[in-house]
Amino acid sequence: MTRTASDPFFLVSASPRRRDLLVRLGITPLVTPVDMEEHHDPDLSPEDLTLSLAEQKMEAFLREKGPLGPGETALTADTIVHIDGQHLGKPRDRDHAESMLRLLSGREHRVSTGFVLLAGDRRFAEVASTQVMFHRLSDGDIGFYLDSGEWHDAAGAYKIQERGEIMINWIKGSWSNVMGLPISRIYAILRDNNFWPVP
Repeated sequence: MTRTASDPFFLVSASPRRRDLLVRLGITPLVTPVDMEEHHDPDLSPEDLTLSLAEQKMEAFLREKGPLGPGETALTADTIVHIDGQHLGKPRDRDHAESMLRLLSGREHRVSTGFVLLAGDRRFAEVASTQVMFHRLSDGDIGFYLDSGEWHDAAGAYKIQERGEIMINWIKGSWSNVMGLPISRIYAILRDNNFWPVP
């Protein structure tokens, strides 16, 4: 069934970055985050954990809302920055952010996003991973970035779409995935299944 621009698209996330990525596609989502306690299975790989968390969010959303109606779409996602078996979440404070940047300096890490996309009775659940290589950062580089304040509310203590890009040597994979959503893959699913009126 072809969707129309007036059909609801629920973004089950409070992330302004994910919302912005969808808006670039011409989608104005209904931002509907859920309040839930996440279950982190220590035996899961970072990639599987992101998908598990995205599935948990979708289950919580459907418990609150009920089944999707005709033409309705819902999207959940979870992103993890990982290196040396460590998950780098959002820093507690400036010192914590500095320790993360020093860990990433001159090294390669991975950013993985698991997402679940529901459209009517169709369900898609996938994981995208992007390799990111940082330049070797001097004390001045780190101080310059910390002074920007961008590390607040940012997994791994950086935002690639803002000043954080100056620290990156190269990436392999989806750039938008590092922001929190592999938007080219989301677009392809919507396009190929007539879930959004795209060319």
